[in-house]
Amino acid sequence: MLYKCLPFEGFPMIDYKSELNDRQYEAVRHFEGPLLILAGAGSGKTRVITYRIAHLIDVYGVRPESILAMTFTNKAANEMKERVSRLLGKNVEVFISTFHSACAYFLRRYSHLLGYSSRYIIYDESDTKAVVKDVMKTFYQEVSGDEVNRIMVEISSRKENGIDILNLRGESIDEKVMVAYQKRLIKENAMDFSDLLLNMVKILREHREVADYLSNRYRFILVDEFQDTNRVQMELLLLLLKNHRNICVVGDDDQSIYRWRGATIENILKFDEHFQDAKIVKLEQNYRSTKAIITAASELIKNNDRRHKKTIFTNNPQGENITFYTATNDIDEASFICKEIIRLKESRHKNYGDFSILVRTNAQMRIIEQKLRENNIPYEVVGGVKFYERKEIKDIISYLRVIANPKCNLDLERILNIPPRGFGDVTVTRLKEMANRQGISLFEAGLLNPKTEGFCQYLKSLMSQAESLSVREITEKIINDIHYREYLEQYFKTDYLDRIANLDELLNSMIPHGMEEPISLHKFLEGITLMSDIDAADLSSESVSLMTMHSAKGLEFDVVFIAGFEENIIPHFRSVFDPDEIDEERRLLYVAITRAKEKLYISYAKERFQAHLPLSRKVSRFFNELPNGLFTFLPVSDIQKELIFKEQKKRVEDHTYSVEYYPDFIKDARSKTEPKYRVGMSVVHDKFGVGVIRQIEGSGDETKLLIFFEKYGYKTILPSYVKIL
Repeated sequence: MLYKCLPFEGFPMIDYKSELNDRQYEAVRHFEGPLLILAGAGSGKTRVITYRIAHLIDVYGVRPESILAMTFTNKAANEMKERVSRLLGKNVEVFISTFHSACAYFLRRYSHLLGYSSRYIIYDESDTKAVVKDVMKTFYQEVSGDEVNRIMVEISSRKENGIDILNLRGESIDEKVMVAYQKRLIKENAMDFSDLLLNMVKILREHREVADYLSNRYRFILVDEFQDTNRVQMELLLLLLKNHRNICVVGDDDQSIYRWRGATIENILKFDEHFQDAKIVKLEQNYRSTKAIITAASELIKNNDRRHKKTIFTNNPQGENITFYTATNDIDEASFICKEIIRLKESRHKNYGDFSILVRTNAQMRIIEQKLRENNIPYEVVGGVKFYERKEIKDIISYLRVIANPKCNLDLERILNIPPRGFGDVTVTRLKEMANRQGISLFEAGLLNPKTEGFCQYLKSLMSQAESLSVREITEKIINDIHYREYLEQYFKTDYLDRIANLDELLNSMIPHGMEEPISLHKFLEGITLMSDIDAADLSSESVSLMTMHSAKGLEFDVVFIAGFEENIIPHFRSVFDPDEIDEERRLLYVAITRAKEKLYISYAKERFQAHLPLSRKVSRFFNELPNGLFTFLPVSDIQKELIFKEQKKRVEDHTYSVEYYPDFIKDARSKTEPKYRVGMSVVHDKFGVGVIRQIEGSGDETKLLIFFEKYGYKTILPSYVKIL
């Protein structure tokens, strides 16, 4: 067997059996054939993957270069590389990468088979948005941001389901836009994120020699976070398994939370249908959280029917009860969170980095950020304004991308007049007209235009130097040549020092670590484009982490606050009419709960401001699925005590409690005599979206509702046209 050699000598002796629990050891020592590892939250899955890679090399003598391991973030991939190297005592040539980075690597070699050059550029989300918007202008008189986003989602969804955009018939304007968008990308020698996967699948499908080569090269394939894979990623794996069946997938169907971006839970639920002889190992011991936290999470997730049955347990202490805080409003909620962070930091000697605040939607962050600032609590918004999306960084990156790929019209248009050179809209329009008329790129048109020729010749000279200079050297040259620091000082007087500091940080990011070779231009551009929110986050000990529940996946903190535990937030209002979406929202809450190691807070607000108006809220339906004896309730009033400690699955029969002021903790707690509609109630309309009832006119069949919609203002609507949320 070409993929094997004699067991490696010189590696430190690893006592696998004593360093792993029984189930972990069972998964690590499995050799050939399909393996499904169902890894519960905090069960040490990264440990199992890295020990399994080490075991394949150390014990079975598998050549490191025969192993391919794929995950979803660069952070996870780098952590795996470091752990394997530490275990084996030396660096080994195992290919550990994200799906997108692996495909980008393969495409540098094979993209010519689809008509691309190896110098292709990867468009990130903001680039894709700009191209879609530009394309739409040729089909629509007015282009709104919502319409651009809708088309972007449609393009991504089709690609993630394996649909070639160029095969669309163009029967609708939307399809015409999508086809024009894809042709634009090809013309500019560019791919978006979804193209990386789909194009690699196309090559493997259509070129057997490539599929044979890669399948024979990578005889052992490992996949982390398998529950997050989509249909195209599954097809990619099956094509790479053309000549063998040595695949190990690790995941947890209870943590499948990315359906909205194309992931399908079916891949992990039906793995044994693709591989009927698959060995299944369940990792059920949690090493992260207290018993109280694990019990709450386990009881919650049992309410999902479509899942692999697992019994998560821990030998950690029972720990504190979960604190459930009922806030008067969202301002009170944010203030409580800040007070508790300050109190615990002082009383338990915590660092700010030990705390995380998790929200379901970005809209919840504003008031929390405000209160954190008022209390002088340092914080980091994970997934907020990304470093590489800042104006000054984007400018310089655009210069680099034009040098790497002169067909990149989007970036050339951005930098033509930065710093100002007197190239206005008229100049750009003329260049575009010439490029379209002659079928050439914007850069080539710029070389033919007397006004822009000098600037484009400068770029051309940089292109010739880029092969011999590192990315840091070429970047320093650009910044100095165009006097970019002086430009920032002149045009951004209030914060130019911060912007210059960001430029310095950009240059620092281009310095290779240790004995690595200087970073090339193409490698740098590829790396930053494929960077995820978690990769870019600075989760230091000096800042509280504020993020959405989705962004928290894979992280852990001593103390976690889950804010906004309300109907229409968690579960989200878009999910309440779809049982599969409700299951996903429950999984999302499960992920949020299991981020906590020592202490968990859950809070909800009786009122939350929307469009500057207070809106009454109800506690989330998921409260009924959490075990009753694990909570400490704050603040505790006599009325709350009586409501809280009633048996959760029964109705509250005493209708004297004010539902407006004390939202029901228990399902169906409303009085049967309560009017169907009331002022302050949230409703959803097919066209106008979510709104709030502000006035009720008439009664019976003549009832009319005055509803405020955030995007459309006030509308008078008959009740039959809206649904209660």
